Amino acid sequence: MEVRSSAEALTAADAAAALGRPLLLVSPRGGAASFGPAMFAAIVERARARHDATRGLLDCEEAEGHVLLALRVGIDAVIYKGPDFVREKLAAIAACEGRRVLAERPPALVLHRERDPIAACRRWLAQPEISH
Repeated sequence: MEVRSSAEALTAADAAAALGRPLLLVSPRGGAASFGPAMFAAIVERARARHDATRGLLDCEEAEGHVLLALRVGIDAVIYKGPDFVREKLAAIAACEGRRVLAERPPALVLHRERDPIAACRRWLAQPEISH
């Protein structure tokens, strides 16, 4: 689920907990630059307090410094769209702590676009083929 606030993250966490499903919170595109890694980590942690199976994915675009900071503050995974050889080095660093570096964004429900966020979360999370 793409979230822009703690309120959206908590809505998603509550829906995932009710359905017993894992939850992946994805920042908006360029979220590392707009939120900052520490702020996004705080949003994810708040949601994780409600639903332990919550993970965060921060979009760092081409900023390897944001990737390193995101890993340092505990973000589970990041999106890095820079050069492949840099991504491979960042992925090796991330793997040492059980974290991941992705090249592409996974599909995500953009929660702020939904009229009924709770119902949208439940529909999204009920799809077995979607990586939540």
